[in-house]
Amino acid sequence: MLPKKSRLRANADFSRVYKLGRRQESSNLRLFYLPRQKKGQATRVGIVVSKKSAKVGQAAGRIADRNRVKRILRETARQILKNLPPGLDVVVQARPGVVKLAPGQVRGELRELLSALK
Repeated sequence: MLPKKSRLRANADFSRVYKLGRRQESSNLRLFYLPRQKKGQATRVGIVVSKKSAKVGQAAGRIADRNRVKRILRETARQILKNLPPGLDVVVQARPGVVKLAPGQVRGELRELLSALK
């Protein structure tokens, strides 16, 4: 589980990252990131796995699938957190098709995206 200080939770924070942040994508994940106002603060991570995607169909229709994907993404983010630069807000968004991947593939894609932030 991610430590409390490393979780992005407020709607306003998610909106700020979506609106002002930069984006990186892989075939199954989308990553938004934005430096925080105060330098040196802990990096925070938020996970989004939607029930539906307006343009392309379902990301993860069943609750069990969404929870599985969120658990995999949270654990991977927790493991990589210490290697990320401090002072970032990061939102990881699952794209349609992520449910069909093996956990190792999801971890690999997230590690690739997060390692590019260095």
